[in-house]
Amino acid sequence: MLDIVLRLGWLAAFVFVAAYVLLLIVGATVQARPYEPGSFVFVRDAIRPGMHHVSGMYTVDSTCTELSLQTKKLPNYTYELAFSTWKIPHIACEHVGTPRYFDTIIYAPGAGIHYRATLNGHPIDIGVLSHIDRRP
Repeated sequence: MLDIVLRLGWLAAFVFVAAYVLLLIVGATVQARPYEPGSFVFVRDAIRPGMHHVSGMYTVDSTCTELSLQTKKLPNYTYELAFSTWKIPHIACEHVGTPRYFDTIIYAPGAGIHYRATLNGHPIDIGVLSHIDRRP
């Protein structure tokens, strides 16, 4: 009976150590990023024949930070939304998240295009809500 208890104890210790080592390996491989304000942009894509009206809001880090948007055509029907920010000098700033509106027109086929986004040259996550704009 003592032999069975000893073997179960060793088995439990082995399983615990193996699970801990697996947790360390998987934890080092999969690195989760916490959500940071401004690390994601959500855009609305209103599709008309030969044109995409892309608009939305982006949260910048302070009240004196401004936002601009340029679009770049990349290969394989991919379009980059290149956001850039700058601070207005010599004014009082509050360091609170401040929404900034953006709006642009992209002349491209109605279907089959993809978007990616950068902020000051660094990639950011993007979500796109596309819909067909039926206005004349």
